[in-house]
Amino acid sequence: MVTSLLKQIWNKRRANGWLWAELFVVFVILWYVIDFLLTAFCASVEPKGYDTHHVYHVSIAVKPTQSGEYTPEQWSENYLQIFRQVKEYAGVESACYYGGTIPYEDGSMFQGYTVDSIHRYMANIRMVSREFFDVFRVEIQSPVPNNWDIPDYPRPAVISQDLADSLFTGKPQLGQSFFDYYEPEKKYILGGISARTKLTEYDRYEPFIYVPVEDWMLTRWVPMLSVRVRPEADRNFADRFTADMRKLAIGPFYFSQIRSYDEAKEIFDTQTNNYIRTSLAILSFFVFNIFLSVTGTFWFRTRKRRGEIGLRMSVGASRKQIFSELTGESILILLIAVLPAMLVCFHIWWADVTVNLWMDATWLRLLAGIGCTFGLMLVMVLAGVWYPARRAMKTEPAEALHEE
Repeated sequence: MVTSLLKQIWNKRRANGWLWAELFVVFVILWYVIDFLLTAFCASVEPKGYDTHHVYHVSIAVKPTQSGEYTPEQWSENYLQIFRQVKEYAGVESACYYGGTIPYEDGSMFQGYTVDSIHRYMANIRMVSREFFDVFRVEIQSPVPNNWDIPDYPRPAVISQDLADSLFTGKPQLGQSFFDYYEPEKKYILGGISARTKLTEYDRYEPFIYVPVEDWMLTRWVPMLSVRVRPEADRNFADRFTADMRKLAIGPFYFSQIRSYDEAKEIFDTQTNNYIRTSLAILSFFVFNIFLSVTGTFWFRTRKRRGEIGLRMSVGASRKQIFSELTGESILILLIAVLPAMLVCFHIWWADVTVNLWMDATWLRLLAGIGCTFGLMLVMVLAGVWYPARRAMKTEPAEALHEE
């Protein structure tokens, strides 16, 4: 049957050529778009190592006219009083203060670390209070060290799996030491290893380190302040908190605003989401284009072959055989177009021209993209040829021969 269908396709090569060319071009473009969407989807479903749901950033501002009137000790005590009041607010599950690399913000703070003064490994740094791990639900293989807030070095530190793999040979053990590459006097003890971490859902995994808050952050700076809200209390929480804390002011500090990290994520991901929406629009256009083209082409071909179909049915061909041959012919044309198109896709992948912001160009990614593209086009081709083939099945041989 396949040989017979190939002969029919070759005999009608002039009419089939346009359909073949369209399927060939559309497959390549569709694969490129699907490849982009697959990488975006895979990146978005990967765990980022922490959780920002029900978490809010509380902005604490400083009165410029009073900022120089306080000693470092007064500055620290006033800030901690603000922190305690926020922490004790109804509905707050836990609160923390921190600095360094901030989720869903442009810009990161990096620092180099080493175990031998020769090899340097850069990592995103977050200087955090002990409550940070509870607020952001950081995934750690062991509990946070009890001595997290000790003022002297060596101090405990929690590092991500990527940084641990770079710093230590073999399996890292709690208690191993390392130090700051640029300030060797800052020595750290490995107090925990966190899961692989990335800045946002659409980023790659990067090395991260969590260290205790430095003294200067509380005496000369304003750390970030975040709270985790109990799920049952997270309804209009920002409005209630703003209304109740509007007049909160201690020393030079006062409450400015509150914003959820979910809102910050939506704003930060606007550009990426625009790319995804554009890609989905292109994908929808090509799917619709394939459907109309295949349906129109096979409808026209079936109408022109009514006499041939009637003759074949009059000599014993069943309606099911007619339907199978028409659908089989469309699948073969698709396969003939897909094989060279796959070669073009391979060369695009090999030349590293695909969008590799979120994932490496692996063999699995190439095969998954080609498989999804072929599956989608096969569905569209079968959907497009189904109605014309059904009509051809119901052709009355006598009527078709009479018209012929």
